[in-house]
Amino acid sequence: MGAVERLVSFVKEFSRFFHTRSDSNISEVRCYVFGLMQAKHGAKNLERMEEQVADFNYQSVHNTISHAPWEHRPLMDEIARRADGLLGGAPRSRLVVDDTGFAKKGNHSVGVARQYIGRLGKIDNCQIAVCTSLASGQQSTLSDIRLYLPESWAGDPSRCEKAGIPEAEQQFLTKPALALQSVRHQRQLGIRFDCVSMDGGYGSDHGLLHALDGDGETFVAEVHCDQRVWTEAPWPHQQGVRPTKHLLHPKPSHPSQRVDTLAADQPDTAWQRLKVRDSDQGWVEVSYLVQRIWVIEGDLQKLWWLLVWENPDERTNNGTQLKAPRRHYALSNAPADEDPRQLVIDGVGRNVVERNFRDGKSEVGMADYQTRGWRAWHHHMALVMLALLFLMQERMHSPAPATPEGPIQITSGDITFILERLLPRRGQGPCDEQDLRRMLESRIHKRQKDQVRRRIKTRTTRPPLWPDENLTQITE
Repeated sequence: MGAVERLVSFVKEFSRFFHTRSDSNISEVRCYVFGLMQAKHGAKNLERMEEQVADFNYQSVHNTISHAPWEHRPLMDEIARRADGLLGGAPRSRLVVDDTGFAKKGNHSVGVARQYIGRLGKIDNCQIAVCTSLASGQQSTLSDIRLYLPESWAGDPSRCEKAGIPEAEQQFLTKPALALQSVRHQRQLGIRFDCVSMDGGYGSDHGLLHALDGDGETFVAEVHCDQRVWTEAPWPHQQGVRPTKHLLHPKPSHPSQRVDTLAADQPDTAWQRLKVRDSDQGWVEVSYLVQRIWVIEGDLQKLWWLLVWENPDERTNNGTQLKAPRRHYALSNAPADEDPRQLVIDGVGRNVVERNFRDGKSEVGMADYQTRGWRAWHHHMALVMLALLFLMQERMHSPAPATPEGPIQITSGDITFILERLLPRRGQGPCDEQDLRRMLESRIHKRQKDQVRRRIKTRTTRPPLWPDENLTQITE
C-alpha cells in the first residue's frame, strides 16, 4: 500500500466523528486533510487548497469547517488514544506542556488580544493555544489543544456569543490552569506517561506544580533563575507566644536561595557531562548538576530535585549560536531513588514539542487558517492533530537510511514532499514515480552531506571535558 492509499485509509478510520444527524462530512474532511498536505507552504488556506486539490468544493469544505456541528473533542480524544497506542507505555514516555501563538490582525478572531507571542519574542496581536504532546524518545505528536481565552474576552458575553463560544467555555482560565485541565483529561482518557515536562512559563507557577504533585504526577518543570529553594529543611517553624500554638504564617528557620546563585556557588567538580540523545549534529551532550532541595507549600515542606544543565550547542529560535551556553533550571518531585540523569534527559527532551509546532506550522498549515469562530478554530486544530498523527505514524514505520555518521531520519517534510506530488492534483496528471524517487534520493543525499558536515563541526567546537570527568550515557 502506497503513501496515498495509507492516508486515505487513515482518514477513513475516523469517519464516524464527522457524521451529523443530517449529513456526513467525511469527503469534505478528506479533501481538507489532502489540502493540509498539498497546498503551498505558508498558504494552506481554503483558497489555495481549492487550487491544488482535485474534487475540492470550496463551499462544502468551508461549511464543514466553519458551521457543521460535528464535535472536535471526541476526535481529539481519539487522536490522543491512537498516539498512546504508538507511544504510551514505552520506557520513559512523557507528556509535554507548552503553548504556541498565532499572529492575527483585527480583533474579531476568537481569543485574539495583545499578548506575548514566543515566536516573535514580543507582545503582539495574537491567539494562544495551550498544547500537550505525548512523546517517547524522539517521536512525539500533539494530544490536546486548548484555546486560551483572555480576560477581555471572558468578561464580554456579547463578544463571546458573536464568536460562537459555548456558555460553559466563557470563563477566564490562566494558561497553567488550562495545562492542568489538559493533563488531568489525558489521565482520564487512560493515556500512559511517566512524567510531565514543561518550560519556565508553566514551571514557575507554584499552584500548577503542587496540584500535579497532589495528583500523584511526576514532573520535570523548568523554572526561572529567580526561583527560591532551601538547601536544608526549613522547619521547625517558629512558635507563637503559647508553646502549643503555631503561628498562622510560620517562617522558615533560615533563608532561601535563588537557584542561579546556588548553581553558581557549586565547584566545577560538581558538574558532570551526559549524553542525552542523538541528533543531526551528533550526540546532544549537556553539562549538568543535581541536588536535593526543599520547597514550601503553605505549612508543608517538600523534598524535591533541583536540576541544572547547559548545552554548549544550543541555539536561539532563529538558529544563531548563543554567545555563551544558556543555563536551564528545573524542579522535579521524582522520588529520591530516581536516577537524576534520567530526569535531566526528561528536561532536555521537552524540546520535542517544538518540532510538533514546527511541523504543524510548516508542513500542515497549523497557522494558515482564515477562520474567526470558536467552532471553526477547533475543527481546524483537530484536523491538524490528525495530520500530525499520520506524519508521526509514517516516520515511525519508514526505515532510516544508514550512513557512517548514523541513520538519516525520515522527516515530516519528506512525507509531505511525497504526498504533494502523489495526491491527485486539480488539472494535472499523475506524477512520474521514477522522477519522484530520484528527487527524494537527492533530497536525502544532500541532508546526509549536511549531517556529516555539522557533526564534524560540532565535534571540533565542543568544549573539552573537565579533568577527571567521565562522559556518561543511559538508555531511555
